[in-house]
Amino acid sequence: METKSETIGVPAIVGLFGHSTIAGYVSADTMFGEPLLRIDVPATSKQPAFTRHYGVKAVYEIDWCSEEVMAAAAEHAQVRPINVYVPSLVSREAHNQVVAEMREQIEQLRKGLPVPEPDLGDESDDEDDDKEEFVPFLRGRGVHRTRLGGEHGRAKSTQARGGDSGVPA
Repeated sequence: METKSETIGVPAIVGLFGHSTIAGYVSADTMFGEPLLRIDVPATSKQPAFTRHYGVKAVYEIDWCSEEVMAAAAEHAQVRPINVYVPSLVSREAHNQVVAEMREQIEQLRKGLPVPEPDLGDESDDEDDDKEEFVPFLRGRGVHRTRLGGEHGRAKSTQARGGDSGVPA
């Protein structure tokens, strides 16, 4: 791979799309017939010096600064020279074993949960007639609740949230 620019650039901190920042010596370069931004990142306490190229459309900000500020920003940013992701591979047998263990755990959890009682709609209990029941309905701009039953046997309206709806209760 051949580049046209081999000169050291100007120290800067570069903001890239994707919320990442890189600091180094910035210069213009051309590769594959396209203009690129070349960033020579200095060595830090955790990595050697390296060079990255970015398309000009990947850059949203360049802050020109002194070499000291650029070096401090490069130390803080800790951009790796190469980002490699290699997933750990699992054998089919190990995968099937884990799946079987998880299914067994799910079954054990299901056995421990109480069985919901079916709602038959039978209201033969007259003990609950003395309790107030709230039924939501919309009125004006707020949500209201209506009390059914209660000690007087007539409907009363109370506003559950919001301010005064402007509609009498």
